[in-house]
Amino acid sequence: MNHISDITNKIFTGDCRNVLPEFPSESIDMVLTSPPYWKLRDYHHENQIGWEKNADEYIENLSKVFQQIHRILKPTGSLWINMSDQYENKSLLCLPWRLMLNLKSKGWILRNTCIWHKPNAMPASVKDRLNQNYEFLFHLVKSRKYYYNLNEVRTPHLTRKRFMDNAKITKRNLEIKNVSRETFHQNPKRQPGHPDSHAFHPNGKNPGAIISIPTNHTAGIHPATYPEELCRIPILASSPPGGIVLDPFSGIGTTLFTAKKLGRRYVGIEKNAQYVQNSICKLYGLSA
Repeated sequence: MNHISDITNKIFTGDCRNVLPEFPSESIDMVLTSPPYWKLRDYHHENQIGWEKNADEYIENLSKVFQQIHRILKPTGSLWINMSDQYENKSLLCLPWRLMLNLKSKGWILRNTCIWHKPNAMPASVKDRLNQNYEFLFHLVKSRKYYYNLNEVRTPHLTRKRFMDNAKITKRNLEIKNVSRETFHQNPKRQPGHPDSHAFHPNGKNPGAIISIPTNHTAGIHPATYPEELCRIPILASSPPGGIVLDPFSGIGTTLFTAKKLGRRYVGIEKNAQYVQNSICKLYGLSA
């Protein structure tokens, strides 16, 4: 597969560790994926990632996958990883952070640590700690200059009217007292109450790194899927229209389906043939 057209808008059945080396270098705009859990979900495949003897081996196997991602990602590209932590002997294993430190040591730049808050998280039976109702969503890049369009994901200002009303009062008071605006604050244009403020972007505000989205229920099709809405911000912000979005652990194709809906091309890799068939049905509106 020497040309990008050989892989776009396709789903490959197989182990991503075997498929990724066939992809052309610096050809993918963005990667969004959720790797298999360690010792938690059995995807019923021999030599699968997630059933290693120990956590160190698991992290190293994931690291090798993401080094292949580093090769095929464009210099302007982004990698987003959704990952949760796990307990062993009542202690958190810190798996997400162990992976991040490993990737940083290999040249990746960690730009954002986002929190996916699950308002409908599964209740926990534990009585000696709080329920873990969130997962991590990490954003990594391979160079300091990368594609990012914040305007695509801005959200409406909730307090703009109140601050603008205050600004009108402030402006009138300054004029009555004949006070220079520069005495208002050392950085007046950054203050929401100042009459010359640029604090409110006309397209809305930065949505922030805490994303509250309910979990999906797939009725037994797949043991762990993330919702389409969680894919929206990474895809819109980190891939250009018509760009190529890859998921090397594509499962039932949520990343791919969302990318297509948002006007991007997609590439999927999945070991489970049943999940691949489900993805194809979803992408093209077919019945399974």
